[in-house]
Amino acid sequence: MKPIRIFLFILLTLAVLAVVCWLLPTKSYIAGNELRSPQLREVLEIEDALPTDTVAAESVDTIAAEPVLRDTIVRDTVVAKPKPQPRPKRVVPVVEEEEDTAADTIDTHIYLTRFYAALQGADTAVVRVVHYGDSQVEGDRITMMVRRALQGRYGGGGAGLVPLHQTIHMRTVTHTLTMNGATQSAGQGPKRYLVYGPKSNRREGNLYGPMGQVAVMNTALVKGSDSLTLHLSTTKESIGERYYNRLRVLRSAGVQAKVGQHQVPLNGTLTLPDSTSKVTLQLCGQGDVYGISMESDKGVVVDNIPMRGCAGTIFTGIAAEQLQTFFDATQTRLIILQYGGNVVPYTKTKMDVRKYIERIRRQVQYLKRCAPEADILFIGPSDMVQRDGGNIQTYPMVPVMDTMLQRLAVDEQIGYYSLFRAMGGRGGMQRWREAGLAGSDYIHFTRRGADKAGEQLAKWLMNE
Repeated sequence: MKPIRIFLFILLTLAVLAVVCWLLPTKSYIAGNELRSPQLREVLEIEDALPTDTVAAESVDTIAAEPVLRDTIVRDTVVAKPKPQPRPKRVVPVVEEEEDTAADTIDTHIYLTRFYAALQGADTAVVRVVHYGDSQVEGDRITMMVRRALQGRYGGGGAGLVPLHQTIHMRTVTHTLTMNGATQSAGQGPKRYLVYGPKSNRREGNLYGPMGQVAVMNTALVKGSDSLTLHLSTTKESIGERYYNRLRVLRSAGVQAKVGQHQVPLNGTLTLPDSTSKVTLQLCGQGDVYGISMESDKGVVVDNIPMRGCAGTIFTGIAAEQLQTFFDATQTRLIILQYGGNVVPYTKTKMDVRKYIERIRRQVQYLKRCAPEADILFIGPSDMVQRDGGNIQTYPMVPVMDTMLQRLAVDEQIGYYSLFRAMGGRGGMQRWREAGLAGSDYIHFTRRGADKAGEQLAKWLMNE
């Protein structure tokens, strides 16, 4: 067949598809079932412009929420199915707003007084900050900027906790694990268990450690995993992370840890030279490894603990003794929880949001019992958008969740930082993308966007 005929055939096919997209209704109903048809503007990726009065907002993770959450979140609003119609009109969903209350105007800095008091003594003692979050904080994103601001003002050093298995590239620390002289990928080496993600990753007894994970050195599980070498070094992007003088290895008694000829105490730290920026750690024996911490003997230490796809409802699945021991031994004075984005696509009504809020409440209360000397700061989800036909608009429940989380914070007397409002509120995702602050998925930050979000969080935290 001649090339011109092939070209004309393709052109005719595209024209027919365009006519079909133009003629078909967006939604139709057959036997009570809803059918959605692509519209021409969707196929051509024509997007409606945002209102001129919207302000840029940040993106959040939309990876599916943890499986256990799906059992309790109602996925679809229960309403009667409309009768089949030949061409129903497009209806833009109405955003459900919560009524304003006095709780919405309270400055929750007042619930972080113990943390601020501890900072005043950071010149002689350690003040630990543990930042948990979903994929938005992976790779030390956002956390890095908070760490730099706090260490710049109050001193301190090191990047804090890292896992034995590092599955995500970090901006501040390079991580190489070897076994029998061979470098191990994230899927190799000792068997890894997680409190979040697929249920197949769970272990019995809830012994995960403060990072919500554990690597098991056991030759019965993985041959040769009773002798490991871990190389840690800081990157060119590191600043305060580059210098630390203490090494902590969170592990069970059956695992020995050494740097050169020096043993790392089981329940303490090994003193290193003040100029340390890289270290080689030898691990041998059989047992659990929960994490390795590079830290200073005074000032601020900030941990970055990402949990991809997590909704933040898993802390009650970590044994209380594991958390209590770590928070007490490391003088943790602030626990940051950054979650919510992973459940937004599945919350259709206010009742769905309330169910999620109550699950978060249980996590907050559990962490309060595990860390009675620490304050808690919750960071809510930012603006998230969905496509409805050719339109881009904020998920209706984002502002509702933001308001309810603010009220939860006041009820539980914890800090609350609204990314949704700090970044401009409803409709800002497209602006962030256009400004180079969000990726092409309209979900995650670019590096520059993560830095900006982290800088603004640090300024709020430090009352600037």
